[in-house]
Amino acid sequence: EEGRIYPYSNSAKSVVDVLNYKIQNLSIPVFSQETVVDILNEDHCFKVNTISNFYYAKKVVIAFGGNQIYDICKNYNVKTKQLIPSLVALKTDEKTSSLSGLRISNVKLTANIGDKIFEQNGEVLFKESGISGIVVFNLSAYFARHGEFKGRISIDLLPELSYEECFKMIKSRVEIFDKLKDLFTGLFANAIANELISRCKLDFNIKSAELNDYEIKKICDCIKLLTFNINGCYDNNQVFSGGVLLEDLDSNLQSKSTPGLYFCGEVCDVDGVCGGYNLQWAWTSGSIVGENI
Repeated sequence: EEGRIYPYSNSAKSVVDVLNYKIQNLSIPVFSQETVVDILNEDHCFKVNTISNFYYAKKVVIAFGGNQIYDICKNYNVKTKQLIPSLVALKTDEKTSSLSGLRISNVKLTANIGDKIFEQNGEVLFKESGISGIVVFNLSAYFARHGEFKGRISIDLLPELSYEECFKMIKSRVEIFDKLKDLFTGLFANAIANELISRCKLDFNIKSAELNDYEIKKICDCIKLLTFNINGCYDNNQVFSGGVLLEDLDSNLQSKSTPGLYFCGEVCDVDGVCGGYNLQWAWTSGSIVGENI
């Protein structure tokens, strides 16, 4: 319903199993558990050296993600863009331990990154010192493309209400709930309610009726703009942004400077947000390279 497509089994392993079955069915030899040390180009032939072996081939396809790319590309005059984690949870200046494990749905996130603004709607998951969830992953892609995880993300807890409507609602609840600590009953989880009151620097135990319009506006400001300053990312990223520049590859993803050397998948400077786009690029680019070979 949100436009993402999953295997029928809801397991990524099913995709791997199908591909492996096809490889075995075609009797294609596979050598795994080997670490590539270098790739040499000798007499119009590539020699791939691993820690335990070596292989000769007329054509070589580089199809892995990760930082190994730099060691190989520097020998073949292939330009690369710095690899930066993407589709990843974000770390915040603000301590979120009191919110850790809490999910909030149907919220709107606005990211200010450099001089650009990006928006996402959906669900946020709070971590010990940061925020996660698909909408955060999607925004992390824009941080990655910007080149650093610096900026801020603001959460609108009630995006279906305008600021004026939010003010009227809080004003009406002041007349219903006696204590400020009970003001958000039935509206937000206790942890979110406590976060709002703390950020507004209000006394939890005062009577709601004691709130003036200025203090109610402060509460509304927090509800509509619960802001977190981003200062980094976690190390469980799904993909990398960056990689081999497409301008150095021909339409078949072959190196323009080294015929027979191909690049496909995440190792190329192509990345997308959540929704199967990165997998689709892997399959599409793999098909282009495979058909050309």
